[in-house]
Amino acid sequence: MRMVQFTTPAVGTYGNERRDAYYGPNFRTIDFSLFKHTPITEKVMSEFRAEVFNICNFNNFANPSVSSITSSSFGLITQTRNGAGAPGIGYGEPFNVQFALKLSF
Repeated sequence: MRMVQFTTPAVGTYGNERRDAYYGPNFRTIDFSLFKHTPITEKVMSEFRAEVFNICNFNNFANPSVSSITSSSFGLITQTRNGAGAPGIGYGEPFNVQFALKLSF
């Protein structure tokens, strides 16, 4: 078994690992929507909309923690992706459904 020793490189130098050598976890999501246009009168139109985000409820994990090699959480995935910074909104979020009704006149 080969022992790997980590050393701190000199300031202003780069490491010797090739670019994009490591990849984070996969990102998958499938969104689905239905629209129904219904005329109410001659001048009034309604639109009902049902939208489902991440319909298969895929887990989308964030990249692992890389803050410090000596940290006990180094390399552990402890969070999921959240594109909008708000829970339940944006890419990477769990299964979500929203309904809307629009009246045009």
